[in-house]
Amino acid sequence: MSLKNKTASDNTFCISPWTEIHVDQEGRIGFCCVHKNFVGHIKDVKFSDTFNGAEYKLARQQTINNIWPSGCQLCENSEKYSNSSMRYNNWEEYKGVSNTDVDFNNPIQQIKKFKVDFSNACNLRCTMCSPHRSTGWYKDIKVIEDNLTEDEVSRVVFNPKNRDYGLPISFIDDNLDVILKTELIDVSGGEPFYMPQFKYLVDKLIKHNYQGKLKIITNLTLVDKEYFEKIKTLNSMLVVSMDGINDLYEYIRPSIPFGKYKGVDIQNRIKEYSQHLNLTIAYTPQLMNVYNISDYLTWLETFKYSNDVGYHFNSPLTGPKYLSISVHPDVEYKNQLADEIEQRFGKKSRLKMIVDHLRIPRTAQDEDDWKLFCKTIDILDKHRKTSIISYIPELKRYWNKI
Repeated sequence: MSLKNKTASDNTFCISPWTEIHVDQEGRIGFCCVHKNFVGHIKDVKFSDTFNGAEYKLARQQTINNIWPSGCQLCENSEKYSNSSMRYNNWEEYKGVSNTDVDFNNPIQQIKKFKVDFSNACNLRCTMCSPHRSTGWYKDIKVIEDNLTEDEVSRVVFNPKNRDYGLPISFIDDNLDVILKTELIDVSGGEPFYMPQFKYLVDKLIKHNYQGKLKIITNLTLVDKEYFEKIKTLNSMLVVSMDGINDLYEYIRPSIPFGKYKGVDIQNRIKEYSQHLNLTIAYTPQLMNVYNISDYLTWLETFKYSNDVGYHFNSPLTGPKYLSISVHPDVEYKNQLADEIEQRFGKKSRLKMIVDHLRIPRTAQDEDDWKLFCKTIDILDKHRKTSIISYIPELKRYWNKI
């Protein structure tokens, strides 16, 4: 098999089992950050041994034989709504950073990408998140559990366990020989700049003159001067999670206390940092930012003649389902936005996945999820002392008082 056999809608090929290993904040090992059938744990084995174990080898063969590997249902489900998923994203990333081809005939592979979530420590409590990835969610989840049924909680929050997750710093030293040979280290969280493990890794990479690329997924609120100067000495790339600009930012990515970080400040910081580092903005389309997408696209045009800032849209949110675009009741507006995007960027642009989601017909399940959305947001707004209508007044005409 050659690299011409790329990820497409008529196959299940995925580059991740061939090149990537992901360690989550609990120490569980999987093919990528959305793979759900974990194949090992760092307390039991070095991840290099797992990478060439039976589960990985089986998955590799399945990806080239048009079989979905176990645990890959998030990509499979995402592609039912649009021709996009994490396997598409990982394929594009691989083509952009890899220096060598994969030998698909060799049963033994080399780890090219090390993806790690060191802990769930985070200073934000984004509504689409959960305690599993944000310590800022701890008080919020208690309010949710006190006011929703057990079934509703399961639909609103993934893995609502209120406890700290984190990898020991020794994990870095135990696997450093393999880490230093990778072409890409991809760190997310939580918030990496909130984690001592991440800062320890940066110091180790500098000490050992790491030659690969360091990718940091960050909310950009906690990048201190010391480590900003350090990551500049590496081949670093910042991927800034936005999901909303201007006034909407502080609502869709709330802090403790609420409103501490303003959208305009993050936007100005992006312009400043992009003068010194490779920087990309990541935006995840969802119910709460549907009315913000057009403004976001217009803001991106301020970088039109600059090579300093890149951007991409993540696949539209499909989990938790109650925050998906299809749940939004403003069908007329969604169709207008889909038309606008096609007129501005063409019918075959990389924004097609957003257009596809905007045009998904609403179902009875969507109507029920909309009621759950209203109920949940009313609870969170009361707890956070804010109001969604003050940030998204367009929702007032649709709001269901539960």
